[in-house]
Amino acid sequence: MGRPGPAASGLRSAATKERGDEGRRGPGGPGPARAERAQRSTVIEIDIYTPWLGSDPDPRRRGPALGAAILVIAGVLLALTGPSLLGAEGLRLAWRTASTTDHFWVTRNAVYTLDRTKAGIRLTARDLRTGAPRWTLPLTGTLADVYARGESFLSSNFPPDATTGVRTNVLDRQGGLPRLAYPTAALPLVYLGSRVAVLIDRDPAVPPDPDADGRTRAMGLDWTHVVTAVDLDTGRPRWRMRLPAGVRWALPGVRTSGEGIAGLPAGQDWMVTSSAGGEVVVRDVDGAAVLSRRALGPLRQESYVAALADAVVVRRDDGDRATLDAYEPATLAPRWRFVPPVVDAEPVGCEPLLCLADTRSVWIVDPRDGRTIWRPTGPLLRPGPAGRVVVTGYGNKVVLFDTRRARALRAGPGWRVVDYGAHTRSVVVVRVQATGAADLGLLDVATGEARRLGRVSLWSPTAHCLPAGGHVACGDDTQLRVWRIDA
Repeated sequence: MGRPGPAASGLRSAATKERGDEGRRGPGGPGPARAERAQRSTVIEIDIYTPWLGSDPDPRRRGPALGAAILVIAGVLLALTGPSLLGAEGLRLAWRTASTTDHFWVTRNAVYTLDRTKAGIRLTARDLRTGAPRWTLPLTGTLADVYARGESFLSSNFPPDATTGVRTNVLDRQGGLPRLAYPTAALPLVYLGSRVAVLIDRDPAVPPDPDADGRTRAMGLDWTHVVTAVDLDTGRPRWRMRLPAGVRWALPGVRTSGEGIAGLPAGQDWMVTSSAGGEVVVRDVDGAAVLSRRALGPLRQESYVAALADAVVVRRDDGDRATLDAYEPATLAPRWRFVPPVVDAEPVGCEPLLCLADTRSVWIVDPRDGRTIWRPTGPLLRPGPAGRVVVTGYGNKVVLFDTRRARALRAGPGWRVVDYGAHTRSVVVVRVQATGAADLGLLDVATGEARRLGRVSLWSPTAHCLPAGGHVACGDDTQLRVWRIDA
């Protein structure tokens, strides 16, 4: 976020806060306060690459005066933005737009945003190069209303305990008992695959199960949910399917407490559903076709079924011991069984190894033989493509880890990760200056080298970014800026 992750949106996961993710959310909504914030964050882009020659028609009279003027302007620019703007830059502002939430995602040719309106909330697809809207889809439903109102935050109960299973509570910012509960560890409004956007919400046409007990209702398992897939090219619905009461769901690579818009890893266009009876089904999200099905037997309250980037992982509890079992998504054939060194941690795909993340640190383990390969300090974890993991330690120190050779790698010093995606080779990093400006860069996780792209003015400390299609997009709850990366 998805992230990876949102109170312009009105949503903020308690678990995400504990991980040390910077507080990207502040009170939002239309009105004078937002206008004032937007005014404070206005960016003035100055083009200094084409010399200004003035309007004097006599070139003989321009020399000394023009030279003095250029020196003055250069001195002012140098004082305001530092010397880097006077050199060659690889970053050019393509477009910008005001935003009402900080939820967005970028693909190779489009930017998708969640936008509040007087009527509710909508999903908008924009051209990556120009920002021109391609289509807009109003979103309705109980969860959509939560995002539209922006008066609540999300709290994920993961991993589950013996009394409460996997769920995400919707809590009022003013306090009190949960308003709603959904039976899943992450609650984005939109999941973006390669060709479709997946929306999951309560089905208003089906009443809750009248026979459900209090525990079942507390987890949201008394409700039927509806899954809708929307074509990314047209914004039109492609298919719709009901998930009966008692069924949970997960989508690959979406971290616990994910919200807003979450992008699926490249090529992983599937979802997994599970029941308390242990019926696990993997479906293709392009057309809802069943890819695989497996009966695992009853799952205890502490158990869960998770979707890693390329595996279905099931936690089982047998007395005092907990195990993690991995299965191939396409066949649900067993891959490995592992007794984790810590049970209260989130499993994250760090192929070919496994990462376990809690609120304090990260374990990188080999599930094939049970060894702990590395335990870095610092809780922020960003999986790269297979073979690479980015870990941000305390003090924002960035460390790369080669999961194939089991060794730490050097990363460019002085950079901080602001990329809230995952499983990509390029990671957006930033170096914030004392003036409030910032150098933006791309960290290549294959080599550990950070390429400086250019300097941007008035960097927001709550901004988060994504790279795709030769562009970098950065946004907060007041504006979204998209830059073109020049070769």
